[in-house]
Order: sequence, then C-alpha cells, then structure tokens
Amino acid sequence: MIDFFTDNHYDAHPGRMIFEHLPERLRRRIRFDEDDWRRLETGGWIDDCDLVVLHLIGGSCGVAHPGPGAERAMRAWCEKGGDLLLLHGASAAFWQWPWWRTIVGRRAGNAAPCRWKKRSVPPTWSATICRTATTTKR
Repeated sequence: MIDFFTDNHYDAHPGRMIFEHLPERLRRRIRFDEDDWRRLETGGWIDDCDLVVLHLIGGSCGVAHPGPGAERAMRAWCEKGGDLLLLHGASAAFWQWPWWRTIVGRRAGNAAPCRWKKRSVPPTWSATICRTATTTKR
C-alpha cells in the first residue's frame, strides 16, 4: 500500500488533484488523507505500507500540525528505513520535530547529505528516493 497524506494547501488541494488524476489501478493501492491526521497518528498504517507520500506543510492551511502519535509513527517508519516521497513543500511537513529537519535537509537549500537511487514504485511509475546514511534498507 501507498499512504498519501496531504493538506488542502490554501484551498488549492494539489494532493487531491494528483491523486484523482492517477490511473484507477494505482488509486486502488493508495490510502489518501487530506487535512485529517487521525490515521497518521495511530501508526496502524506502518505494517502494510510500501511508500509514504507527503504533500503538506505542518500547521499551515488552517490545519493543526500532526501531533505526538504522528511523530512516533513517522519516526518508526523512518527508523525502519521506510521510503518517503516528499512533494512540493513537504520537507516542512513536520518542521516542529527537530529530528525531521535533520533528515530532509534545510529549506534554505543546504540539503543534508543523502544517497540517491532510482527505485521503481509499483505498479508502473518510478520515483527518486532520498535515504539518509542513518536509515537502512528494508
């Protein structure tokens, strides 16, 4: 499964637009949440997730920053080497968490060192994934 978490991005809904324009066969493999962090907070998505897609800036767009449950879940995901695809301003998805800022780089353009690799993301599209030296391959 792919878990896609997004905000409304100032009522433009770009995450929803991306999701709605994907082929149906791919949408069936995505759990999509916009402006609702309840599932993210539970961490119940981790066990069967293959990829986390983020298109959000935490605490913006009139939506509260994801809370401590989300932080525990995302940290567990990152520590187990889970794959992330950050779209647009998603390096600031969890900007209030100091550990998050160290793995996604600085927003001023001084990115943290990372290894880039090309990876096929099922079923038919590919993405470039950044893994920090502190994560391990699953």
